[in-house]
Amino acid sequence: MRSKTECFAGPFSPVLVIDFSGQPRAPARMNPLKTAPTRSGCKVFIDWAKPSSSQTPVKKYDVEIQGINGIFYSLSKVCNFGETSFFCAVSMKYLTSEPFNLVNGVPVVARGSAKNSYGWSKFSHVD
Repeated sequence: MRSKTECFAGPFSPVLVIDFSGQPRAPARMNPLKTAPTRSGCKVFIDWAKPSSSQTPVKKYDVEIQGINGIFYSLSKVCNFGETSFFCAVSMKYLTSEPFNLVNGVPVVARGSAKNSYGWSKFSHVD
């Protein structure tokens, strides 16, 4: 941009580049949680759909599980969520201890979030 009069045109201002891609959308859906026995005990299997495309690629995901107190806690300590990770298996032994304190028979509630170079998305909808 520059200003111009009848007799003179000023210099151009510096170029401003604006990228409208912004933060990614939340993971499209958290699939129903499945519980299954394994050799090392019962596990909860969590998977989700990749968020709808954004111009800036997703670099990382996070999944949180709702504790018995209603607060959500991250699974990042037990699951390695990279840019292509859409799955995690968590031991029920882990979920029945601090900070989750879940008990058998209580539904396991999960929500997910995606991160790109602009920051974290909102969390996926919890039904």
